Amino acid sequence: MRRNSRQGNRRMNAFTMVEVVAALAIAGGVIVGLLFARDRAVETCASARATAASARLCAALAARVRAGEIRESAGVAEEHGEFLWRVVTEGRPAAAPEAVRAYKVEVLPPNGDTLNGCIARVWRYEPGETEETAP
Repeated sequence: MRRNSRQGNRRMNAFTMVEVVAALAIAGGVIVGLLFARDRAVETCASARATAASARLCAALAARVRAGEIRESAGVAEEHGEFLWRVVTEGRPAAAPEAVRAYKVEVLPPNGDTLNGCIARVWRYEPGETEETAP
């Protein structure tokens, strides 16, 4: 009788093979899920950094357009990580004085993803220029 009670206690204190396999499967699933979540967070962080850098470069270029330093131009901003940028003339805005010109500043990140790019429209007063003499 005593022998049976020992075997009964031993069995209650140990896990069965099915329980161990189930626990390992659950733990494996959790680890895989965490790795996918981490990868997604890294991608989101990189996308946010590209968007922020694009916005900073776009603001700097828009300021240069307002100051009259650049008009229609394009290039690569290597100091910002090889972002592509261009400034194009959009003509005179409707209901604006003749000396006002509209420019569009576009910036794209190195991967060309338009979602992480930036566009700014800039109006500039250019006295002495008319519709015919504007670039």
